[in-house]
Amino acid sequence: AAVAMVIGVVSGAVLAATQRSTLVDAADSTVAAARVISTGSGEGSGRSFRNNQEQFDSVASAAGSWWAAPARLVPGVAQNVRAVEVAASAGAELNGVAAGLATTVDYDALSRPDGSIDLPLLASYEEPTASASLAVRTARAQLSDVRAPWLVPPIADQLDQFLAHIDEAAGATTIAAAATRELPGILGADGPRRYLLLLGSPSEARDLGGHIGNWAELTAVDGKLDVARVGEPYELFSPASADRPELSSDLDLPASLVEMDPTRFPQNWGASPDLATVGRLAADLYPRTPGGAPIDGVLYADPTAFAALLEVTGPIEADGFMMTADNAVQFLTVDQFQPSAGDGTQQPGGDERSVTPFVRSALERFTDSPHPSPSQLANAFGGAISAGHLQFATSTVPPRGLLRLTGLDQPIAREQGGDFVAVVTRNANPSKIDSFLHRTIDYFVEWGAASGAT
Repeated sequence: AAVAMVIGVVSGAVLAATQRSTLVDAADSTVAAARVISTGSGEGSGRSFRNNQEQFDSVASAAGSWWAAPARLVPGVAQNVRAVEVAASAGAELNGVAAGLATTVDYDALSRPDGSIDLPLLASYEEPTASASLAVRTARAQLSDVRAPWLVPPIADQLDQFLAHIDEAAGATTIAAAATRELPGILGADGPRRYLLLLGSPSEARDLGGHIGNWAELTAVDGKLDVARVGEPYELFSPASADRPELSSDLDLPASLVEMDPTRFPQNWGASPDLATVGRLAADLYPRTPGGAPIDGVLYADPTAFAALLEVTGPIEADGFMMTADNAVQFLTVDQFQPSAGDGTQQPGGDERSVTPFVRSALERFTDSPHPSPSQLANAFGGAISAGHLQFATSTVPPRGLLRLTGLDQPIAREQGGDFVAVVTRNANPSKIDSFLHRTIDYFVEWGAASGAT
C-alpha cells in the first residue's frame, strides 16, 4: 500500500509538472472562448480555438492515461487528477463550441441598412446557440461536481476562474438561445405585430412609475419596426369624450386601477405596478380609441429609458432645444414643466406636449437606422432594464422566456418560498413635484431559529 501510494504521488507530480503549463496557457485562452460564446463578439478565430481544443484534449488524455492511474488511487491526489481531467475535457468542449460559433454566428450581420433584422439569418443561429447553451450548462455541472476541499491551491484557483467565465457564458448563451428562438415571432416573422409604447413621467407618480405623458404605436413586419403613430393621452380618451367605453367585464383588473378612471384619464393607465395588468387594460381600450387597433403587447419606458435610447440614436433637436442622453432625464422630469430655465431663458413648450416631436424623431431614427450589435444595445439599455425603467409584456412569447431572462418582463409576483415587498407611490394630484420625492425603505424580518417561524 505504501509503495502504491508513493507511485501514485509520483505519477501525480509528473502529471502536474508536464501538463501544468499547457493547462494554464489553454485556460487563459478560454477567456476569449467564453466571450465568443456569451456575446458572439467574434474575438479570436476558429483555428485558434481548435488549437486550444487540442491542448485541452492532450491534458485530458494525459490525466486519463495508464501511467497516471496510480495517482487516481491515492486519496487527495485522486481528486486533483480528476479535477484536471474534467477541467481539461470541459475546456476542450468549450473551445470547440467557440470555434463553431466563430465561423457560423455573427450577430453584427443581423442588422440591415434600413433598420430591420435579417430574420432568416437569425433563425439559422438557433441550432448553434442552443448547442452552445447546452455545452456551457454541461461544463458548469461537471466542474461543480469536482470542486472539493482536497484540491491544491493552483488547481482550485484555476477551477474557480473556469467557473467564473462559464457562469458569464451560461447566462448569455441561455439568452442567445431564447432570442434566436423567440425574436422572429416578436418582430413579425409569423405575421404583423403591433405594440403600444407608454411613456411615463415619474414627475407625477403612478404605480408603474409615472403618469403616461405620451404614447406610440409600433408595428413589426418581417423584422422591421416602424412608428405608426405618436400621441398624447387625451388623443385616446378625455374627460370631454362623449362615447367613452366601459371596461370589459372579464379583464380581472384590481380595484385600485379601475378607481383611477382609465377611460377618462388615459394618463392613469400605469396605475398598476404590474405591466401585464396594464397590458390587459391597454389591449381592451386601445382598439376602441380613435384610430386604435388590436395590440400584441405593451412597452413601458420612462425618462431614464429615453436617455438610453438617445445614447443609441444620438441627440434630437426640436423646438430649438437639443435633447441629449445627458440632459434628457432632467428635461423630461423637471425642466419641461418650468416656464423658464434658471438663467431666465425660455424652455420649449412649457408642458408635456413639447415632448411629442422628440419622441417621434427618436423612435423614427432608431427604427430606420442600422442597429448596433446586441452587446452595444445591452450596454445602452441594460441599466434601464434592470432597474425597471424599460419593460415589455406580450403574450406572443413564453412567460419565462426571453423577456423574463433579460429582465424586460418583471411581473409583480412572489416566487415560491420567497418574500415579496412592494412599496408603491401614487399621486393623483397633477403637481409634477414627485421628481423631488425621496424615500427610504426599511425591511425587518424576525426569525425564530428554533421554530423557523418568521
